[in-house]
Amino acid sequence: MDLSFKDIKFIIESFDNLMVKYQERINQIEDLDEYEDEVSDLGNDIMFLSSLRKKIDDSLKDISF
Repeated sequence: MDLSFKDIKFIIESFDNLMVKYQERINQIEDLDEYEDEVSDLGNDIMFLSSLRKKIDDSLKDISF
Protein backbone atom coordinates (compact mmCIF):
# COMPACT_ATOMS: atom_id res chain seq x y z
CA MET A 1 0.00 0.00 0.00
CA ASP A 2 1.37 3.38 -0.96
CA LEU A 3 0.60 6.13 1.51
CA SER A 4 1.19 9.78 0.82
CA PHE A 5 2.88 12.15 3.24
CA LYS A 6 -0.56 13.58 4.06
CA ASP A 7 -1.96 10.08 4.69
CA ILE A 8 0.82 9.29 7.14
CA LYS A 9 0.49 12.63 8.95
CA PHE A 10 -3.26 12.01 9.26
CA ILE A 11 -2.65 8.56 10.77
CA ILE A 12 -0.17 9.99 13.27
CA GLU A 13 -2.62 12.73 14.25
CA SER A 14 -5.36 10.13 14.65
CA PHE A 15 -3.15 8.08 16.96
CA ASP A 16 -2.40 11.16 19.04
CA ASN A 17 -6.09 11.99 19.37
CA LEU A 18 -6.99 8.41 20.25
CA MET A 19 -4.30 8.28 22.94
CA VAL A 20 -5.71 11.50 24.45
CA LYS A 21 -9.22 9.99 24.51
CA TYR A 22 -7.93 6.79 26.11
CA GLN A 23 -6.08 8.80 28.76
CA GLU A 24 -9.19 10.88 29.47
CA ARG A 25 -11.16 7.66 29.99
CA ILE A 26 -8.46 6.30 32.30
CA ASN A 27 -8.59 9.52 34.33
CA GLN A 28 -12.35 9.11 34.72
CA ILE A 29 -12.31 5.51 35.93
CA GLU A 30 -8.87 4.76 37.36
CA ASP A 31 -10.00 4.96 40.99
CA LEU A 32 -12.99 2.66 40.49
CA ASP A 33 -12.22 -0.99 41.22
CA GLU A 34 -14.86 -2.34 38.83
CA TYR A 35 -12.97 -0.77 35.89
CA GLU A 36 -9.56 -2.13 36.79
CA ASP A 37 -9.39 -4.35 33.67
CA GLU A 38 -10.48 -1.52 31.36
CA VAL A 39 -7.85 0.80 32.81
CA SER A 40 -5.20 -1.86 32.24
CA ASP A 41 -6.39 -2.50 28.67
CA LEU A 42 -6.44 1.21 27.84
CA GLY A 43 -2.98 1.69 29.31
CA ASN A 44 -1.67 -1.18 27.19
CA ASP A 45 -3.38 0.24 24.11
CA ILE A 46 -1.78 3.64 24.73
CA MET A 47 1.66 2.04 24.93
CA PHE A 48 1.01 0.07 21.73
CA LEU A 49 -0.24 3.15 19.85
CA SER A 50 2.70 5.19 21.11
CA SER A 51 5.15 2.56 19.86
CA LEU A 52 3.38 2.25 16.53
CA ARG A 53 3.23 6.03 16.19
CA LYS A 54 6.99 6.26 16.76
CA LYS A 55 7.67 3.60 14.12
CA ILE A 56 5.47 5.39 11.60
CA ASP A 57 7.01 8.75 12.45
CA ASP A 58 10.52 7.29 12.09
CA SER A 59 9.64 5.76 8.73
CA LEU A 60 8.24 9.10 7.63
CA LYS A 61 11.63 10.69 8.28
CA ASP A 62 13.24 8.04 6.06
CA ILE A 63 10.89 8.68 3.15
CA SER A 64 11.88 11.31 0.65
CA PHE A 65 8.97 13.08 -0.94
